[in-house]
Amino acid sequence: AGVCLLNKPFVTDMPRGREDFYLQYMVSGELCVRFDENVRPGVPDAVMKPGDMMIYYPRTHYCYKNKTPEIRYYWVHFSGSSAGQIVGECGFMNSVIYSPGINERITAGFESIFQEFILRGDFFELSLAQKTVKLLYDLALSCRNSEPLPTADERIDRVIALMHRSYDRELTMAELAAEAFVSEGYLRALFQEKRGMSPKKYLNAIRLSEAKQLLGQ
Repeated sequence: AGVCLLNKPFVTDMPRGREDFYLQYMVSGELCVRFDENVRPGVPDAVMKPGDMMIYYPRTHYCYKNKTPEIRYYWVHFSGSSAGQIVGECGFMNSVIYSPGINERITAGFESIFQEFILRGDFFELSLAQKTVKLLYDLALSCRNSEPLPTADERIDRVIALMHRSYDRELTMAELAAEAFVSEGYLRALFQEKRGMSPKKYLNAIRLSEAKQLLGQ
């Protein structure tokens, strides 16, 4: 975790991304962001302004450079067995700019994480995990109050797209849940709510439909 304060031209380009989640939160200045075609096909480059944030998922190519002479942004890298589930349930999709706005509660959350790194007191890692989850919660809440977050339907659509691409091989619930970055239980609940059936039943319906088309040829 840290804060980036720059007053000269720079470019950051990581074709292979990182093995963890990468959170950026702009405080001042503007940042030009280039989106990876494999992640967001057809989406043009964009500009992050003060109050904007973005999360890059693991192994996502990210590339950005400063648009204004001076910029300042907070950043946090994090990972863990529940990291993807928490990010997904907060509604944050890969490489999407959100606008929680400049919020003292959010900046205080970053500062609290920085302080924890410096002090390294008792239960250091547990405290950092708690502070990071709280920061994600505050960001999600601020985004929801300012603009709609991606819907549950969009996450279900990602899973359905995977089913249609890979119906001819074994697909586990863990793999389907990972596609939407939610837990297996949460995915089952979303599917039942949005499609009226379980993911397994939906996948079987796809396979049955494909088999009927093959027999009809």
